[in-house]
Amino acid sequence: MNSCDATDGVADGLIQDPRKCTFDPASLRCSVLNSSDCLTEAQVDGLKAVYAGAAKTDGRIIYPGLMKSDPGVEDSWATWITGLVPPDQPGTAEPWSDPTVAPWQFLFQDQVLKFFVFADPGYNSLSFDINNGDLAKAQHVMNRGGAEGLNPDLLSFQNRGGKLLIYHGWSDPSFSPQETIGYYNSVIQEQEGLTEPSVRLFMVPGMQHCIGTGPGPNVFDPLTSLVDWVETNVRPRTLVAAHFQDNDPSTGVITRTMPLCPYPETAHFKGGDVNQASSWSCRREKE
Repeated sequence: MNSCDATDGVADGLIQDPRKCTFDPASLRCSVLNSSDCLTEAQVDGLKAVYAGAAKTDGRIIYPGLMKSDPGVEDSWATWITGLVPPDQPGTAEPWSDPTVAPWQFLFQDQVLKFFVFADPGYNSLSFDINNGDLAKAQHVMNRGGAEGLNPDLLSFQNRGGKLLIYHGWSDPSFSPQETIGYYNSVIQEQEGLTEPSVRLFMVPGMQHCIGTGPGPNVFDPLTSLVDWVETNVRPRTLVAAHFQDNDPSTGVITRTMPLCPYPETAHFKGGDVNQASSWSCRREKE
């Protein structure tokens, strides 16, 4: 946060576009003795691997990495990547104690591979190798029925008057926000030449896996904007998001509001109260 927070014009605990964060975990490498104030060589390599994403031996990226984002997003990796629940996390069970039981997040990948891709309940998902025929097999099965969900051709959908409003939290610890941006860009490219593309993407700073999670303004109403877009052809310009005290809307206490901008625009601080949406404006960076 010290390295990247102020790129949007103010140090406020949120990074509007984490792709601009150039922080290198190697700067925290232990110089002599290992301690809680530094990272071991293995920890530096581990962080770099998560940020880099999954790549084949030839360097081709298969899936982009997670983001350098808000304070705490790396803490949540414990649950999403390893399945272990932080012991101080309220309302959750104890960490997995039985090593033969797959962590709950890994169940997503494990069961897709066992029952959907390979049709083998005894398949060892930890043996899956993206550098051999395993990846081709998975892609073939996923593409065959459209389950992969990456087809950018929305022409028939658009011809029926359909509109697609996508949102994704920049701090999502489970699915890479960069994959969503990649899909959005492919749809826009497919619709090149259209005066009114039928898709808009809103990236949400400080939101984790879903609405209402993470330290940023993470509660908003995309449905009303989508209905207006379809029924009155009013394309959503911004969505106003709020952060509630303790991430609990039932408190009724809003601690912060902020505009969510249509990608590739981002919010920039223009002065005033940093916790008020009116103090921010959306603009596209010069290329």
